[in-house]
Amino acid sequence: MSSGRNKSRVPRTVDLEVQRELIRLLYGSPSVPLISGVVTLVTAGVLWRIFPFWISLSWLIVSLCTVFARLILWSRFNKRGPDTGGMDQWGRRFTLTTALTGCLWGVLASTTFVTPEAIYYLFAAFVVAGLCAGAAIRLSPHPPALYAYIGTSAPPMVFALFMQDHLISFAMGGLLLTFIVVMILVGRENYQRLTDYIRMKIVQEVLNADLHKVTLDLKDQIAEKRRRESDLTTIAKLSDMLRSCGTITEAYPIIADSAATLFPMASGSLAIVSEETRELVRVAAWGRNPSRSLPRFQQEDCQALQADREYESNGSALAVKCRHLIAADGKPCLCLPLKEHGKTRGLVSLIAAEGSAFDDAVRQLLRSLAEVVKLSLANLQLRASLAEQAFRDPLTGLYNRRYLMETLPREVRRAQRRSAPLTIAMADIDHFKRFNDLYGHDAGDLVLAELAVQFGGALRAEDVACRYGGEEFLFLLPDCDATAAYRRMTDISLMIRNRSNVLRGKTLPNTTLSIGLAALSDTLSTSESLITAADEAMYAAKRMGRDRVESFETSSPESLRFSS
Repeated sequence: MSSGRNKSRVPRTVDLEVQRELIRLLYGSPSVPLISGVVTLVTAGVLWRIFPFWISLSWLIVSLCTVFARLILWSRFNKRGPDTGGMDQWGRRFTLTTALTGCLWGVLASTTFVTPEAIYYLFAAFVVAGLCAGAAIRLSPHPPALYAYIGTSAPPMVFALFMQDHLISFAMGGLLLTFIVVMILVGRENYQRLTDYIRMKIVQEVLNADLHKVTLDLKDQIAEKRRRESDLTTIAKLSDMLRSCGTITEAYPIIADSAATLFPMASGSLAIVSEETRELVRVAAWGRNPSRSLPRFQQEDCQALQADREYESNGSALAVKCRHLIAADGKPCLCLPLKEHGKTRGLVSLIAAEGSAFDDAVRQLLRSLAEVVKLSLANLQLRASLAEQAFRDPLTGLYNRRYLMETLPREVRRAQRRSAPLTIAMADIDHFKRFNDLYGHDAGDLVLAELAVQFGGALRAEDVACRYGGEEFLFLLPDCDATAAYRRMTDISLMIRNRSNVLRGKTLPNTTLSIGLAALSDTLSTSESLITAADEAMYAAKRMGRDRVESFETSSPESLRFSS
């Protein structure tokens, strides 16, 4: 097989594919030059009185020519198809056109600022600030284009404002400079997120291609070596079954069943490296005595992991044994590390039956099994990471609203089938906008992240905490009635109220929560009605003075009230 040869080229290939995909995103839509053309016409119509007619007309013609050039560039790129070559050149061309566009807007805006009429200040700042904000998102797949646009459009404006002998000009220049920095940071953060996400997708595709190639190689071996037809067919089927698994835990019993078929006279196990402790955890075992491998062990307990290669013991008294294979009783043992892209992911171990030994066919069969297992597990782990990323809020690490919308209806139906209680709680940080205005968004982000940590420590394992939006959180409390939920939310409210946060050595004011509860009932029988009721109860808590817990109660469909 060629997996060893591919290992050295995969990182470079992945980097190239990430770059190609980012450039494709850059050329994905002609909306930016089209919007720029519309804004150019509107701006020329509003500001034509400031300049002589020939100057206004010249600027308008050059600007529209630039827009037209960018549209031609976009059209040429998309006509080349998905295999467009020379991505560096396309990136430089796009950067050049955005730099020219930014220069035109920067010259116009900075010239506008020398006029005596303040209304034009506001108009020019609004137009260019809006274009810079849009550029931070649209141009973030290619930082040179982002920096070229902001660098040519904004600095002339800042310079023009600082050159004027007015306090308001200095203030506007400072605000605009701050805005530039924020846009650059937003663009860089968006670029990093795009890069990480695309890289994960491409690596998954590479793994799928490698896995597909392994499957094809195995099928070729079936044609060449009829003697091993049954074993190779089993591995090929295993590959197909692992590709259809929804989670990595579903794969373990499938691997164990297939290994038991492949090695009917031997015992074996599969251990996976724990990301938290770096120790190996046995996740699957097969054979007549599957308990011959320790359930948890260190990498130093295996000779194969220490040597970073396949290790075989003939079972003699003089042979060096692996400590994780207990009660081997002098039987031959074979250990094979599972390595993917230079990273050890696990270990496959095999203990021969009494009076038997390993031959080349068994060794090759174990290697083929290990190849399919390591690629399949890596693929499943990447799939799980992508799914987790889609359902997690990046700042707090809590589940997001999308996850809640998928989970809550399912929990409502489950509670109704079991006639079990279910309560949801809506929590909102009191005066959070004022807090952000006074102490800055860094402090606000710190409070949100710390609250998420506190929620995680206070809730049960089966509870679900979601960031519902902004400073709002929603808690899903299965098997918990309104009374128990009230006590739990009261305890959480007290805990949050008494906890202080420190940012750069400065103690921030304590945070309080307004919380609303809604319990599943005949009246509140859908996820939508529960969320609406909890939201109303939360706003009732705010009206009654904040920093409190209110319950939405329904004594009858016509009588609704709140209870604290």
